[in-house]
Amino acid sequence: MASIVPILAHAFPPENITGAQRPFRFFKYLRRAGFETHAVCARPDLEPAEFVHRVPAASRRRVVAIQSELLRLAQRFALPYNDELPWVPHAVAKVEELLETGRVAAVISTFPPVATHAAGLWLARKHGVRWIADYRDPHVDNPFRTRKWLFNYDWRMERAIFKSASVVVANTDAAAGIWKNRYPEFAAKLHVIWNGFDPESPLEPAPRGTSPVLTIAHVGTLYGGRHPGLFLESLERLFAAGGLDPAATRVELTGPVDDAAAAGCRDVVARLSTRGIVAMTDRAVPQALANAGMAAADMLLMLDINDRETSVQVPAKLFDYARTGRPILAFTSAGSPLAHILRKAGIDCALIHREAAPADVDRIVGEFIGRGRRPSQANEWFWNTFDGQRQAMALARIIGDPGTGRNGVLEQCPEKGDAVLAGPDTIG
Repeated sequence: MASIVPILAHAFPPENITGAQRPFRFFKYLRRAGFETHAVCARPDLEPAEFVHRVPAASRRRVVAIQSELLRLAQRFALPYNDELPWVPHAVAKVEELLETGRVAAVISTFPPVATHAAGLWLARKHGVRWIADYRDPHVDNPFRTRKWLFNYDWRMERAIFKSASVVVANTDAAAGIWKNRYPEFAAKLHVIWNGFDPESPLEPAPRGTSPVLTIAHVGTLYGGRHPGLFLESLERLFAAGGLDPAATRVELTGPVDDAAAAGCRDVVARLSTRGIVAMTDRAVPQALANAGMAAADMLLMLDINDRETSVQVPAKLFDYARTGRPILAFTSAGSPLAHILRKAGIDCALIHREAAPADVDRIVGEFIGRGRRPSQANEWFWNTFDGQRQAMALARIIGDPGTGRNGVLEQCPEKGDAVLAGPDTIG
């Protein structure tokens, strides 16, 4: 009998959001490795699928509903964020049902939101299950979790997670390095499995057009400090100085825009939209349409910026952008993982630091766009390192034998080409 592996993931396909893709890759490829994986996720309004459990659903246990309501009240009146905590008792109840049906090799939870790790913590403490806490974003170091509170909510939660989890997975070596310094007593629990792409979902460039208008596209959510204000203001200055032709330049912004991002770029977007230079689609679009927008663009805009002017994460859209064969203009922090990957992957790119002087920004933007349409093919290192199937196999080795549930021993020095467990600097 195959060992059961529940995956606690608040978002899961067919939801078309970035956070749904990594747990889906784990779900799919761990099944092929021999595990009986189950996804425990939200959105019970979506169509059911085999081995995908969407909660909350009608529960026969009144205590679950009471626990959920208590957490709703605590979240609303005593905690700084909407961390989807009312979902937790329903998710725990579903995993407890799975515990009754067979041998559970490990429970995997993937953050954000906090609710997924809260459910994993609950299960680890109550049932002693082996728990793998996967981080797609930082917790304490998250530049978008900045609210002040009466107590150190994020610090306490993070320490509790690291203490109780059997394994903690970071998706960049920079994040893992921070945690090793912060929690040296838990260093043996830490592993790195990078974000990546699904090799069975090809994304190829569309035929290059002959229009005199160059299209620069950003596809994905704009939120917080991640907005195109710096880029669009540079375009305005270049147009005014004659460095670029406004009639030959178009910017397409596709995806939802939150209030903070809208406020940061509202005026410049309005000015350029009036001139027909910027088109903003402030809504989620189907994945196929998003992919088509990336593939049809002449250049792609990457925004890896925040109010802290530091970065330990890699925007997940990089792995789609890189497969389109288009040059990438990236606003990022000095020394960021994104910058390192773009360079090492051999992608035609321009890197602009948030703190750069306007004249330097204009020079880089002008030169990048001025070189016109051109191909940009990532090298073999990129395709090997960020292959999602390889990454899921790294997770499988952590879990262990799918038939016996025996804990795996993860090799810290993967073979050349098997690069999913190491950072870009350490890959041969």
